Amino acid sequence: GLAVPASILTALGLLFFFQSAFDYFESWAYAWALMPTAGGVGTALAGLWAGNPQLARNGARAAAVGFTIFLAFGAFFELLIFRRGAIGGHAWTIALLLVGGFLLLRGWADRRAHDPWAADEPDLDVRDNGRVFPY
Repeated sequence: GLAVPASILTALGLLFFFQSAFDYFESWAYAWALMPTAGGVGTALAGLWAGNPQLARNGARAAAVGFTIFLAFGAFFELLIFRRGAIGGHAWTIALLLVGGFLLLRGWADRRAHDPWAADEPDLDVRDNGRVFPY
């Protein structure tokens, strides 16, 4: 029951650590999107621990949406608003991270077609008119 608040508090702690370590508090302009992401991660973990696949899927979707918002707002603020030059020196690193993130999300979407939670349901044979063997 505490997976969601624990995830949010952990994300806040990591975010505060990052901002303090690099003295980069401007990131709050878009870092707020990590809070729904953390809530989605907590919901997914709660669903996995409770054996509720629907809750786990909903949490994973919420985390993906939150992270996408974070990336979009982060790119907007860093490239168009702040323009401190710090991001320009790391353009290749950021590009590689984005490409890697895209590949991970594409692999995740491909795996969704082969839902691992469906293995809990018995296989039906069409020839048996929906009956499951053994009786």
